Amino acid sequence: MSQKPYIIREVVQIVREYNPEYGDNRICECGHSYDRHFDSYEDMEPVGCKYCDCYEFIEVLPGQKTGKDAEDDGYDDGVDGLPMRTEYEDTKWKEVYERWYEYGKNKRSAQDYKI
Repeated sequence: MSQKPYIIREVVQIVREYNPEYGDNRICECGHSYDRHFDSYEDMEPVGCKYCDCYEFIEVLPGQKTGKDAEDDGYDDGVDGLPMRTEYEDTKWKEVYERWYEYGKNKRSAQDYKI
C-alpha cells in the first residue's frame, strides 16, 4: 500500500500586527491616527479605523489632504456651488476624498437651512 496516513499541505498566512515603533501620531488618508486602526481592548487587534470605514492604514503623503481636509473643502465649496476638486482623479484616495467632500457639502447645506 502506497498511501500515507496524512495529507500534508503547506499554508502561508499573512498577519497584520500593531507596530508600536511606527508612531501613533502618523495620520491615515481617512484623517485618523495610526493607533485608531487597532483595538486597544483586544491586544491591539487590527480592526480598522474606529471612526470611519477605513480598514487599511495608508499614511498621508506630504502635501496630501486628509479626510478632514476633504470635508472642509466640501463645506467651503458648498457655499459657492463649486464642482468637486479633481486632484485625486486616478487614485484609491479619490473615493475617500469624494465621500468626505460630500459629507462636508451636506453639512454646510444643513447649516444653511437651520431655523
